[in-house]
Amino acid sequence: MKGTPLVAEGVEGIRGLTLSNAMHLSSWLNRTVELPFDEELFLTELNKKRATSKKKEDAGIVFDTEGTF
Repeated sequence: MKGTPLVAEGVEGIRGLTLSNAMHLSSWLNRTVELPFDEELFLTELNKKRATSKKKEDAGIVFDTEGTF
C-alpha cells in the first residue's frame, strides 16, 4: 500500500538475483565463480541456453495453494 514501509529495500532484491545468476553461471560452467561475476559471460551462456530451449507442454496439473500464505 502507498506509504507502507518496505519489507526489504530494492538493493536486497538485486543482491538475491545476482547470487541466483552466479549460481546458474557456476552450474553452466561447472566451476566456481567469483562475485561480482562477468556479466557478459553470463549473458553469453544464458543465450546458449535460450538457443537450445524447447517450449514445455502444459501437463494440465494444477496445484492447490490454498492456505499456503
